[in-house]
Amino acid sequence: MQQNVIFPVSNASEQGYVSNIFTRPKKGSGVRVMLNRKTFNNFVEKKHFKMQHLQSALDQMLKDPYLC
Repeated sequence: MQQNVIFPVSNASEQGYVSNIFTRPKKGSGVRVMLNRKTFNNFVEKKHFKMQHLQSALDQMLKDPYLC
């Protein structure tokens, strides 16, 4: 929040989709930032495809795709 990368919201329904964020300790030292996308996945269309090689996946993509 100090770097203005994330910010709290008071009414999530008015500001679009909002995910909670939390941290988990890393092995050794430091923390790993986690973004919970569990409920977001309910809105993502799942398309199964068999990727025989990279070119076969690229051939199936539309212009300007969003991928996860």
